[in-house]
Amino acid sequence: MNNTSFVTQTHVYFKKLFRISLREKAWKYLVFAAIISMIVALIVGEDMFKTFESTNSGFFTLASACIWIGIFNSIQSICKEHEIIRAEYRQGMKMSAYVCAHVLWQMVLCLAQAIIIFIICCIFMHFDKSPHLLISPYVENFVTIYLLTLGAAVLGLMVSSISGTPTTAMTVMPFVLIVQLVLSGVLFQLSGAAESFSYITLSKWGMSAFGAEADLNNITTGAQQKLAELPNAGLDLSNPLETDFYQHKVSCLLMAWGACYAITVFNAIKILEWKAAMEKIVNLENETLEKEISGNEIQEDPATEPAPAEAENEAAEEAPAAPAEAENEAAGEAPAAPAEADGEAAEEAPAAPAERYRIFLTTHKGLVRDDNEDNFTINTASRKLAFKNINYVSEAEAPLLAAVFDGMGGESKGDYASYISAKTAKLLYTAIKKEDGAPVAEQIAQYVQSANDQIRDYLEENNCRSGGSTVCAVIIRDGVVYPFSLGDSR
Repeated sequence: MNNTSFVTQTHVYFKKLFRISLREKAWKYLVFAAIISMIVALIVGEDMFKTFESTNSGFFTLASACIWIGIFNSIQSICKEHEIIRAEYRQGMKMSAYVCAHVLWQMVLCLAQAIIIFIICCIFMHFDKSPHLLISPYVENFVTIYLLTLGAAVLGLMVSSISGTPTTAMTVMPFVLIVQLVLSGVLFQLSGAAESFSYITLSKWGMSAFGAEADLNNITTGAQQKLAELPNAGLDLSNPLETDFYQHKVSCLLMAWGACYAITVFNAIKILEWKAAMEKIVNLENETLEKEISGNEIQEDPATEPAPAEAENEAAEEAPAAPAEAENEAAGEAPAAPAEADGEAAEEAPAAPAERYRIFLTTHKGLVRDDNEDNFTINTASRKLAFKNINYVSEAEAPLLAAVFDGMGGESKGDYASYISAKTAKLLYTAIKKEDGAPVAEQIAQYVQSANDQIRDYLEENNCRSGGSTVCAVIIRDGVVYPFSLGDSR
């Protein structure tokens, strides 16, 4: 995986996101966009382009809906994968490819949603009554809808990246939406610091784009229309709500679009800053992990070379033979060793070295899927296997736990399930090392139940329909072999 290019990894992750979205019924996001836009269009559609107030409120409602839909798309996308991100980064995953794949997927999803929103709005909100600046009111309004939805989706990715859990992200989401609504400049007249801060919000520039395209400043207010029916001599019928952001100029429209794009890029940069911080965290964790794994790696013994013949001859010449008299004297002076000394020597004799096992592991992603959902555990060492075939050689002391986990490729979270199973197996090894622990069979049963509960909890927390992993393992303790397996791995 370390040799996999940025483009290849981005492509693989994009396809993975697509498959996961299909399994998790991502079409519900499209249905959700259709329902929201339908509600908005039915409520504000009849009064659009009749008065300044109704048109301004209609565009504000539409902009708010686009922002809400975009944030909802991505608010949990990254935070629910933090553990998996760490594991895959250790195997060479490029964080930038991971982030790019998520942004590209949001671009595709938001494009489909923008098309649905636009079609419904064209039917009920009469965009044909709106003047145009560049091409046509349809194209200009569609671009604004898409930029708002995509910008909000990238904002959601940014919030998700800095949130520790999906629960935290969903807690933050209402506050993000409130800030967007308040700082749009529609509900309240902004001034001072609030006005300055509003320039970095999507809602502010989205309303500017809608207002400039629709020539909102030249649409009369309801009060003006009533005054126009009366003798208006001496009355000023200019729009009191006119604002520079709604000027019907190409420059105003392009500036609003550019600001939406700039805010989207800014949030993407913030995600990359999270990427850099995550890399530092994982690198620190890797130092500990590598120390843990290095104890199990095979250390090749240097080949024992025979001494050259010359060295043997020199050693033979330099070692004088002991005279017979010295041998006799030594034999006569050497007292017999008492029995007690024999007993002490026996007690001080070093224990026999612990049994060591050499493990060879290989895995293949297969011919159907693009990534490898296998994982393994050797005593306390485990690694996430992905993208390519892995060949791993290790040496470990007894007691031994060696296990392979095969994520169920037909399920939505097979790779997550195999990783959780491998991580939990380390606790099983700690248990079997205890001399006074429970019987091995009982400990295996407890491990299986614990791993199953953790996988199930993860799926429930992330609203996943299904997911699982097989296990094929062996335990060797005190010379007894305990093989066990679940699923179709053998």
